[in-house]
Amino acid sequence: MATARQRALGIGSKSMHLIPVDDNFRIKIDHLKATIQNDRDKGFVPFCIIGNTGTVNTGAFDNLQEISSIARAENIWFHVDGAFGSFAILDPQRRHLVADIDQADSLAFDFHKWLHCPYDAGCVLVRDYTYLESTFSTTPPYLSKSDQYSGDNKHWFFNLGLEISRSFRALKVCFTVKEHGIVKLGQKIAENCEQAQYLVSLLEKNEHPIHIIRPVSLNIVNFRFEPNEFHKTDNELNDMFNNQLLADIHTSGIAFPSSTVIQNRFYIRVCILRIMANLHIKARKSPYSDTRDIPRFPVPDEKVPWSVDWSDYKPTEYTSPIVLKNPPWADDCDAKKIEKFNQVDGQVDRTSYTGSYEVDQETNRPKNPQGRTGLSGRGLLGRWGPNHAGDPLVTRWAKDQHNDKQKVLEIVLIRRKDTGESALPGGMVDAGEHVSVAIKREFIEEAMNSNADGAQLIDELFKTATSVYKGYIDDPRNTDNAWMESEAMNMHDETGELTKYLKLEAGDDAAKVKWVRLDRDHRLYASHEKLIQAVVKKLGAYEYWHGDASATKLN
Repeated sequence: MATARQRALGIGSKSMHLIPVDDNFRIKIDHLKATIQNDRDKGFVPFCIIGNTGTVNTGAFDNLQEISSIARAENIWFHVDGAFGSFAILDPQRRHLVADIDQADSLAFDFHKWLHCPYDAGCVLVRDYTYLESTFSTTPPYLSKSDQYSGDNKHWFFNLGLEISRSFRALKVCFTVKEHGIVKLGQKIAENCEQAQYLVSLLEKNEHPIHIIRPVSLNIVNFRFEPNEFHKTDNELNDMFNNQLLADIHTSGIAFPSSTVIQNRFYIRVCILRIMANLHIKARKSPYSDTRDIPRFPVPDEKVPWSVDWSDYKPTEYTSPIVLKNPPWADDCDAKKIEKFNQVDGQVDRTSYTGSYEVDQETNRPKNPQGRTGLSGRGLLGRWGPNHAGDPLVTRWAKDQHNDKQKVLEIVLIRRKDTGESALPGGMVDAGEHVSVAIKREFIEEAMNSNADGAQLIDELFKTATSVYKGYIDDPRNTDNAWMESEAMNMHDETGELTKYLKLEAGDDAAKVKWVRLDRDHRLYASHEKLIQAVVKKLGAYEYWHGDASATKLN
């Protein structure tokens, strides 16, 4: 049966081939080549190949590099359907999924999907606009241009498509990008993908058998329950069970996943697109960090966002006695005395990496941009609002690579005295201090015990610094009114020469410091696992968490 688009183009279903996909739902390249050759042998002229970046059903990515190479060799137009998956290019960890997307002859995507613009805001990019002009251009008398017209004759957009009159869609796109910025939008895309991985980890831990469609490359998770009381071959009964389960979820109002059919079976489909969605886990753990008798008010996942009304919310009020003594690194106890939230206040930077945060009009207390934590006040944190830190990720390649664990990284970690957990040797950014200076200072203090002679050895190493993360940290010290944010920088010694004579010695806050092989999960403090995994992906190292279903995922 021909689709509506095929009918609009004047071609029927016999003029289009659906190419089989592999186990990862990607076009089978050999089948594509064979189909092209078969058409040519029959005297047909293949004129267009369509590849996908993030299919709607499964979030799968075709191999654009191979398809673009075939299209060039065969002189065939190459179009990419990038509905929302093309925006993976904004996430450094997933940019490789759209490699060679710039080789397409045309690309279609929607700003109203993963860039969170109001509907509708679609976009088509064409390498050579003259193809559009030769197809759609018309010059009736009422559209003719005067010889004296001094405008740019190349940009009469009604000559490039079917619409002559159309709304100013580009305005909302412009304002969305100007308000949030490309970096923040990319971070939100990364967060949505991490939330999908978090959902997968929860499904894996469920006591009931659950089948998950893999790989989960983006923000789409397809799954179905397969209860033990149903025989696995009774697919019809399983379909009915999952259909009813989906209806129950909708009725509850907790969430609104959709459904799909994959390999003739019914699946519950979760697509995470919410821009403000974030799951801080450690910031809701009770009792509060470094205490035994300060419980957090329990906050279920669905009650975390401030946008959810919750009249019964009664968070525990707590600020550490150390902070109440007003040390130099802490604010006044009365938040009403602070007038410059969301801006630089003298030497104190009160801006947030996440963007502008809300300040309660009655109490003048900032509100955690990621939602409720079950505890108000400042806890162990000095500043109302964002408390900025810097985290150094000093890495090199392990010498003894073996078996399937190729390109294993080593990283410098400390053992924290307060929690006993492994952590990056980072710390707080002092008032008026640049984060790069703070990162180097903290590494020298915590991993080298302020050894002045040794500090000179790392000057060249720190010249390799590249930023790998800048944003909110899911930290056990966070509260409703004070939270941790960090910029993490990777200093990678590719040859091993820059760290050859580096002497590690634990500082005041560290019980131990050493090089640690990243070939297994180490259960790290706060969001440090997330930061390390970003470096592993950036450097193309062995992804140690893949081999252990119980390992800590990005959370």
